[in-house]
Amino acid sequence: MKQSKITFLTSVGAGLEYYDLVIYSLLANFISKQFFPSTNHVAALFATFGVLALGNIIRPLGGVIFGIFGDRFGRKKVFANTLLWMAGVTFLMGLIPDFGTIGLTATILFSLCRILQGIVFGAELPGALTLLSEHIDEKRHGLHFGFMIAAVGFGVSLGSFVTWILTTVLTEAEMLAWGFRVPFLLGGGLALIGFYIRKHI
Repeated sequence: MKQSKITFLTSVGAGLEYYDLVIYSLLANFISKQFFPSTNHVAALFATFGVLALGNIIRPLGGVIFGIFGDRFGRKKVFANTLLWMAGVTFLMGLIPDFGTIGLTATILFSLCRILQGIVFGAELPGALTLLSEHIDEKRHGLHFGFMIAAVGFGVSLGSFVTWILTTVLTEAEMLAWGFRVPFLLGGGLALIGFYIRKHI
């Protein structure tokens, strides 16, 4: 397989990882009202970002877990499946009923999904770097690693753009009712497509 194709396939997940982080951050106001309701909105926002932070703190655990699986079952196979996990968890975050519908269960499920997302993210970038280092000519590492990091910037830009479009087109009530879910569903769908493509590595 051409080195450029390998770089593209490994970069997909890196971009989607940061897409998911950005949409969570930008939609925190709506997430807090739907899953962390409180009479004190500041406290609700703290809880929302606290779950985001917890998912980031636990990322190293994902690197260890998937690293062990990679050594045991093959890095390519495990690396391909991280996107499937990412797709499933992100898609679920867009489907979980809100606090007003199922109560505290909504908060728990959403928080668990974010933690699982963090574990998967902990495997994505290290896995991509490992595969690139193994399959790319050492003399061209700079170019290919740079392309992968650029994909991170693309994911950030895409997440920001999607959120901007939605908040511009929809009213605040529509965003709160269903609009905030769209970026998560889109992210899950993109990750599923990425998984299908990555299976060809």
